[in-house]
Amino acid sequence: MSPTTTSPESMSVLRRTISRVLMLLFAFGVLAGSPPQLRADDAADQYNLAVGFYKQKRWNFSSEAFEKFITTYPQHEKVPAAELYLGLSLVKEEKYDAARKQLRPYAEKYPDSKYLPDALYQLAESSYFLNDYETAAADFQTMLAKFPDHTLAEWGLTYLGNSQLKLEQYEAAIQSYQQALEKFPTGTMAKEARFGLAQAQEGAGQLDEAAATYREIIAAKGRHASSAYLKLAALEYEREQFESALAVYREFQQAFPQDEQIGTSYLNAGYTYFRMNNYSAARDAFQHSAKSASLARTANYWTALCYKAQEQYAEAIQILKQMYDEDRATNEPERPLQAEVVYHLADAQLRLGNDEVALERFLEVTTRWPDAKIAENALHFASVAAFQADDLDKAAELTAQFEERYPESQIGLSQQLLKGRLLAARGGEANLEEAATILREVLADSSLPRTQTLARLHLAHTLTQQKDYQEAMAMLEPLLAGDGVELHADEQKDLLLLAGLSQKELGNHDEAAQYFQQYLLKYPKDERAAQIFSELLNVRAKSGDLAVLQVILDQLKSQAETNGLPADSSYLSGLRMAAETAYKAENWAAAEVLFRALVDLAQYTPSKQPTGADLSGLAWSQFKQEKWTEAIENFNTLLATHGKDPAFAPEALLMVGRAQEELGNTNEALAAYAQLRDSWFPTDTEVLPAGAEDEGATHFIYLAGLQAARLLKSQNNYNGANQVYGRLADAFPNAAQHAELLDEWALMNLDAGFYSQADEIYKRLVETHSDSGLADNAKLSLAESQLLAGERGEAKEAFAELRASEQSDPKVKEAATFQLIGIANSDREFNEAIELAKEFLNRWPESEFRTKVETSFLEALLETDQEARAEEILTNLEQSVAPEDRSTELWILLAEVAYRKKDYPAALSILEQFRESNADRKYFADEMEGRIYKNQARFDEARTAFQRVLTDAEARKTPTGAKSQLMLADTYFIQKDYQTAQKEYYKLFLSWPYDEWQAPALFQVARCDELLNQPEQARITYKKVISEFPESKYSEQARERLEVVGDGANE
Repeated sequence: MSPTTTSPESMSVLRRTISRVLMLLFAFGVLAGSPPQLRADDAADQYNLAVGFYKQKRWNFSSEAFEKFITTYPQHEKVPAAELYLGLSLVKEEKYDAARKQLRPYAEKYPDSKYLPDALYQLAESSYFLNDYETAAADFQTMLAKFPDHTLAEWGLTYLGNSQLKLEQYEAAIQSYQQALEKFPTGTMAKEARFGLAQAQEGAGQLDEAAATYREIIAAKGRHASSAYLKLAALEYEREQFESALAVYREFQQAFPQDEQIGTSYLNAGYTYFRMNNYSAARDAFQHSAKSASLARTANYWTALCYKAQEQYAEAIQILKQMYDEDRATNEPERPLQAEVVYHLADAQLRLGNDEVALERFLEVTTRWPDAKIAENALHFASVAAFQADDLDKAAELTAQFEERYPESQIGLSQQLLKGRLLAARGGEANLEEAATILREVLADSSLPRTQTLARLHLAHTLTQQKDYQEAMAMLEPLLAGDGVELHADEQKDLLLLAGLSQKELGNHDEAAQYFQQYLLKYPKDERAAQIFSELLNVRAKSGDLAVLQVILDQLKSQAETNGLPADSSYLSGLRMAAETAYKAENWAAAEVLFRALVDLAQYTPSKQPTGADLSGLAWSQFKQEKWTEAIENFNTLLATHGKDPAFAPEALLMVGRAQEELGNTNEALAAYAQLRDSWFPTDTEVLPAGAEDEGATHFIYLAGLQAARLLKSQNNYNGANQVYGRLADAFPNAAQHAELLDEWALMNLDAGFYSQADEIYKRLVETHSDSGLADNAKLSLAESQLLAGERGEAKEAFAELRASEQSDPKVKEAATFQLIGIANSDREFNEAIELAKEFLNRWPESEFRTKVETSFLEALLETDQEARAEEILTNLEQSVAPEDRSTELWILLAEVAYRKKDYPAALSILEQFRESNADRKYFADEMEGRIYKNQARFDEARTAFQRVLTDAEARKTPTGAKSQLMLADTYFIQKDYQTAQKEYYKLFLSWPYDEWQAPALFQVARCDELLNQPEQARITYKKVISEFPESKYSEQARERLEVVGDGANE
């Protein structure tokens, strides 16, 4: 930036003066010689006509006439004069190039002409006015060398100086001007020469001499005085003598208040104030300058920049936006400052935080003026605007464009700094690593303290993201020390915050607290003050020294007692944030201290009452510490102060109930849950809509109902629990967890032995929640109930449906298949059992039922005489299952295989191991032992073993008991004690409700009758076998025996 200067319009004045001299010479015949004789020939007429035009100042006519004369009469004696006249006429027409082409040949053709000095002067002057200063200087030097004392020498020397000044040949110009002033100290061109001399001295760096010369011109109060003022002021400005420059401007404004350059003086004064950072004075000067229409645009532009420098961005935007709108409306591409207006409008928007608007304007600069120097900065700050607008993809795109367009940019490090920040903002391990690398390179490559500071600050931020807090502190230390560090206010805040957070993460709580305290001391009203106060309290809380934390809170309370606390107090906000943070971190003790402080400080606020959230936080913190009594007290305080507030009261009642539960106060807990339901259940409905269990007061009613039901269940008060579960299920039929509620309710009844009630609940679950993932579990339980109730067919059908259904989860399919295997074995459908067992073991190899299924599988194999396969599987089981882990079924199967191989000692040994194990149902050993002794005809020992089964409480009324009763009877039958055998067979038939054992027992009763010679009784009994067990094989055998004993029809 440099002041605007207005060059003096002196050349036209000089030309008028010189032209008048030449005209007088011609007008009085000096150039033409003696008065021409009148001749009556065409050549003379043509020549005189041309001269007449010249005298009448009809330059275009005269040049045309002289050219025609020369062309028509090339040998005429007046041609030399005509050639000179033609050159002078062309000069008058300002056709300087044509004039040069005319005058230079003239000078060469007529070196002895007495008019040669005039021709040489006009030749040099023509070059001067064509801005061909090099040729002009050479021609002026030629003219002055040949005619140093000519009348035009004064003009020649001055114009020579001017030409050299234009060529920046300042020393030569100084010599020319000084020579002119020495030879013509009071001449016509003296003032012009002195003004030129001042400028040449300034150009040559002779600033003191230039200033002195300008002051001489000003003191003379003549021509160029006003320009000298401006030149002197500009000189002082460039020398950074701003006060002196301003003094000169003020002198000028007082001396020449109506001067045409008065606006320029105010404009330049504005620049000077701007350089002095006196932006208010600069604005005043620019506003004065704006009164000049030609300077208004520039002045307004700089006024906006003053507002920007004062961080009054809204005012700057108002001016720049008006200029921008005017530019768009006029649509004049060459209008000055257009790019600058858009750029600074964008920059002001950026600084005001209007990032998206700024981005649009910066991109407009790069699009409309891509080759302008300002476009480079515009693209950089467009990247910044996109970054600050969180448009990271756009920021990355613009950053890539910048690197492509400006690979050697002077602001490349700033762009790299932004790139590092962009990568850090994207996060992720790879991006953070690259960001750290870039920022380290910027720090190493930059020699600018400001750039180094920013690189350190952003690198530290990146390192904290990488959780490298130690290295982050190493980056921050020089900034914290403050040696030569330039930090803006926001950056100083970031520095203290980053330092505090890093020290906190390093566990240096005292150091962290110091940085947070510095922040609050320097910026007590900052928008982040609440957050910082919260962090301060948190680090004190984390240190575990609650006494130190209490000191801070006591200080706050002391201040509050004196000055009170506004509702929007940053300290209250920070305290609340700290309390909530401690609570989330499960630092219950610190949370209690902080929430209690909030409750205590409430008395100093305008409301005088603690908020519901603060009371709730205090009570919850105590609850979490199992301070049940204190929690109840504060929840009750919350109810007393906010009892009508649905945001707090329902939850408080729930928590009172839970705390009373923890204290073992069942009745008080149930009373709180009941009060919650009675006080907050909607009065206009008995059935709540979907979602009610998750929202508002009904959410807590739902939770309280669950708590009450479970509490009653834990007290074995099943009737009460059933009432609460039922009421809850009826009130929330549309709850998302309704199926789970029914399932929990049913399971309670199952565990309590209320099977029919559990079945009714499961039926309700299946009917109302058929799509639920629990419906298949309910169906499974119902099928199991049917099985236990003896409804084997219905149970089998239900299990089969569950096994086949796509809606059944794998566990249900597993359990259903397991039950089907058991049913198949019980029904002696061993082939079906084998197939099901194979499928089961393939699909669920890790099942908890595996051993039982393998046992059933073995049993089925044995029953189908696949003993080899059974023995193979059993051997694997014996090797893979340790004795202490073997089930009753496995023990019996091991013994069964030995039994079938008639390896009775081995079988008896296995049975003895079984008796010594932890497995249940030892009566199976007695049953098999009886069979072994029976096969060995050791009938008394066999009967003793069978009798142990029959007297075992576990075995009573079991199929094994029935089997033992049958074989006990068989021992008597084998010994032909038919009377005793018949009695024992009858015991089985009458007391053991198992068809598979009743049928053979009744058949044997008839056989005994037959062997006891009681044919009539035998016939009756055989018919009863056929009638009672029509599908049994014993029915067919009974028919065969009837043919032997007769049907009694002939008797």
